[in-house]
Amino acid sequence: MSTNTDRNLKIVKGIHESAHFHPEMELIFVIEGNMTAEIRDKRYHLKKEDLILMNSGVTHSLEAFQDTIFCCVRYSYEILSEVMENENCIFTCNSVNDTERNYEELRKICRELMYQYVKQTHSTQCLLKSLLFKLLDCLIENYRLNSNMENMSKADNDVRLQQIFQYVSRNFRYSLSLSELAERMFVSTATLSRFFKKQTGIYFEDYVKNVRVRYAMQELLYSDSNITKIAVDCGFSNPSVFNKAFRDIYGLSPSDYRRQKKAQAQEKEDRDRKLREELLRELKERQIGEKRLSPAGRISVAVDAEQGAPYRKNWNKVLNIGSVYNLTLANLQYHTLHLMEQLGFGYVRVWNVFSRKLMISDGKRIGGYNYDKLDVVLDFLVSHHALPFLDLGRRPDTAIRSEGQSIFYEEEYIDFGSREIWEAQLKDFIHHIVKRYGKEEVSQWIFELSRDSNHERNSPYYQGEGYDYFRVFGMHME
Repeated sequence: MSTNTDRNLKIVKGIHESAHFHPEMELIFVIEGNMTAEIRDKRYHLKKEDLILMNSGVTHSLEAFQDTIFCCVRYSYEILSEVMENENCIFTCNSVNDTERNYEELRKICRELMYQYVKQTHSTQCLLKSLLFKLLDCLIENYRLNSNMENMSKADNDVRLQQIFQYVSRNFRYSLSLSELAERMFVSTATLSRFFKKQTGIYFEDYVKNVRVRYAMQELLYSDSNITKIAVDCGFSNPSVFNKAFRDIYGLSPSDYRRQKKAQAQEKEDRDRKLREELLRELKERQIGEKRLSPAGRISVAVDAEQGAPYRKNWNKVLNIGSVYNLTLANLQYHTLHLMEQLGFGYVRVWNVFSRKLMISDGKRIGGYNYDKLDVVLDFLVSHHALPFLDLGRRPDTAIRSEGQSIFYEEEYIDFGSREIWEAQLKDFIHHIVKRYGKEEVSQWIFELSRDSNHERNSPYYQGEGYDYFRVFGMHME
């Protein structure tokens, strides 16, 4: 198996692609700016570090302004089918509307891939190729649609389409028969032909011709093979048939196309070089990718180890429990008491005070709050002389695998419908605890409003386009 980074990876600045499809799977990673992707009549607005994947054969269009820069990674069905053998190659990867999964691992690989591509620190493409396969592995392990998933029935047509693409990808160099494929799929030739035309908008024979021409075009650009050899290797019976098919699609003969593109190679290289330089400036400013300090940029610190002072122990000041809801559970209360008694913790720190699990509010209206479950937790702490350390911030309930990859992700924070509803909830909560526990008691408590940078996309405390964390923090400080 081989990958050519020029075929698989490119960084683009601005684009306008009308509705189209291709046999490759395509992943888009936005580096800077905003863009729009339309997939089967659904529009998605992507911003910086958003990811979206177009499965092979799926009709889509892309629109981005000239100041938008994005990374485009493609995997041919030849590579996918070889890596995954006979398994389906349907993926669901869309950070715009998928809030259940953590996309940070995928973003991390894309950043590293982008950095190595623009920096070109290695003498060969081995590292780039390894990152392309690492990215593909991450997609397969975490974003592939499994055949036993409940929504698989919704993707049945996609699966059938992938079977056709896989068949063509593996056999385009040889004689292809729609009837043989139909027999393999246990349908009639006429039924399969109608299905393919409906799903792709073109006939099967035209698709096969397009695939062969596409592979031939890549050979023209990236190899020195003669036209006859390319024609035969790509499944054409003779150079004349290849020449006509190529003209039908590109409007040029294969030899003219090769000469024209090679003449434009220097111009493209200049554009790529300028784009790389621009991205390198961005990478340095935002510290994306590897951080390497030159000898001149190193900082030396001299420390006198002979003089010192007794180390002040702070580790037993605060006990982190997690979500407030945890302290409604008897076993967590027991362990908390045990740690406080044995180790002398003063403060007990909890977060997600406004958790859906506590059923305080639905976040859609002002007033009518239910503090019963929250009072159980606070009563427990106060009665055992533990000072609450309340983080009013929003944190997801997650289980993390290696390198920060989430294997479980759930939001439990109340989705407040507006800033007014959130502020009313906060004011009422402060009034409630002062009334219940007294100003002298509450004045000893600690309140904070953390900002979850690891899950920034899901951190807004209230909905609406006017959301601003610092305004939320200012309200918290009043």
